[in-house]
Amino acid sequence: MRTASEERVAEIVLYANRKGDKETCETFNLKEDTLRRYKDLYNKKYEAEEGVHWEETATSLHYVVRSRDIRTLEELIDYCKIDMTKWTVAKFVCNSWVMMDYVNWQTKAWFAPIIEKADPVALLREFMDEAKGHAPAYNKIKYVRTHTGNMMEISIPDLHHGLLSWGRETGHGDYDIKISRTLFLDAVNDLISHAEHYQPEKIIFPIGNDFFNVNSMLKTTVKGTPQDEDCRFQKSYLTGFKTVVEAVDRLALTAPVHVVIIPCNHDL
Repeated sequence: MRTASEERVAEIVLYANRKGDKETCETFNLKEDTLRRYKDLYNKKYEAEEGVHWEETATSLHYVVRSRDIRTLEELIDYCKIDMTKWTVAKFVCNSWVMMDYVNWQTKAWFAPIIEKADPVALLREFMDEAKGHAPAYNKIKYVRTHTGNMMEISIPDLHHGLLSWGRETGHGDYDIKISRTLFLDAVNDLISHAEHYQPEKIIFPIGNDFFNVNSMLKTTVKGTPQDEDCRFQKSYLTGFKTVVEAVDRLALTAPVHVVIIPCNHDL
């Protein structure tokens, strides 16, 4: 059985979509089974060109859909199963063009993340409550003046508190906020135990140097570089704060502690 060219098949099927099968068969002098076969050929050709391309980052979501059935934003969202509790529409475009008598439809949508609005007042209040709950526990420390003239610096850079990693992927062991806290306090205890016999009269304790892992609610650095984070930034901040307080308490048993804050591109 002879088959018409692709151009002729497209012409007949598109005509049938507008005028109906009966008029098409009469106009082109076709049998109904021939028209059905032409429609099958057309559909297979078009479906081979259909598809979805998408790209997601920490700060954007972009979908490109080629389909005869997807022509509205609502259809694209439903077809791609986009969670609209996490994303908001930034831009939507729908266009079409004809190539070899085939009508090609393409929809594009750009989405931006719904940013969780932090309540700075609530966060500050929580911070102050933690501080008030801890402050009354302090007793005045009477230091024995040794006149050694020694000063000690405890510096533990690049803690990246909040970072999440999997040992089987990195080859260097797992990492999360619990492991981070343990490593930091173990390092403080180890360093002070080696230095106590020098009888330092003062301890300099710089905090920063990428103490935290992210600098935004989107889990990125200052310049927007995405980071693998173990939890929400509020939890990282509070657990990090408590860890530093515990470290200062330990160091203060040896000598007065001067804490120096050093902001970095990973710090909140």
